[in-house]
Amino acid sequence: MGGGIYNGSWVCFRTETQIPEKRQQNLKDAELYLKEAQKFDDQNSRSFYYLGRLYSEKPNQANVAFINYRASIDKNEHDADTWCSIGVLYKIQSQDLDALQAFVCAVQINPTHSAAWTNLGKLYEHHCFYRDANYCYKKAVINNSCKFIF
Repeated sequence: MGGGIYNGSWVCFRTETQIPEKRQQNLKDAELYLKEAQKFDDQNSRSFYYLGRLYSEKPNQANVAFINYRASIDKNEHDADTWCSIGVLYKIQSQDLDALQAFVCAVQINPTHSAAWTNLGKLYEHHCFYRDANYCYKKAVINNSCKFIF
């Protein structure tokens, strides 16, 4: 049952639409499904991760996103997707050192996480560390399955 709720919420969240009102409704539906999923299994880190992703898309909801990411990490600290998403949110908040640490955590947990390598490369490039950026981009290309790039 819980798996179906996760899938339904993610479909709502990821459904593309050009209509802002429809997008907002999709986010509300996804939020509802994810909170329902937490009632079935409050120890599953993925519902908190997905809520973090959802809140990071909403204006002025970064703190709520961080709270959900933190809860996800508390339940499973070895989730490279969560660490990568934390890094993206830190970068959006102009907290580059924190973003760097989160991306490094992601690639330490999963050395083939191409999105984390790409985001790490962009961060290095932004700070003119071109050799490090190039290294990260090469790792990303080798692993080539980008998901979350800021």
